[in-house]
Amino acid sequence: MRINFIYIFFLFVSLLNIQQVLAEINKDPQGIAIDGYDPTEYFTNNRAIQGKSSLTHKWNGVVWQFVSEKGRQLFIDNPQKYAPQYGGFCSNGLSDGHKIGADPEIWKIINGKLYFYYSTYGLEQWDDNDPRTINSATGNWELLKE
Repeated sequence: MRINFIYIFFLFVSLLNIQQVLAEINKDPQGIAIDGYDPTEYFTNNRAIQGKSSLTHKWNGVVWQFVSEKGRQLFIDNPQKYAPQYGGFCSNGLSDGHKIGADPEIWKIINGKLYFYYSTYGLEQWDDNDPRTINSATGNWELLKE
């Protein structure tokens, strides 16, 4: 009986990972984008902070959460400006050719665009001074996003 439980557990975890990999936006099983972090706060207050579950907006098939009504309205008016690049998946992973989740607390704004990373190591490896890095991640994103 114990083997069946372990098998079912790993199957469930695998299905969750497959669902995330197939997603265009990094979301949790409830459909909340980027672990509930407010995408506008990175730009307006230079911080990663979770939004409120009571202050949301649905865009691109997922729910985005916000700290304030002002941030929510900024996002509604221009979601492409505030949404993270590559759907909130790890930018460095994509530049290496694989799509993995990212930690919304490990981020960087480059040329007015928000990039997330899986780890501080990924952030350190990301060379935003080399246009090939972003070009590689963007090209791989186009292949892997769906």
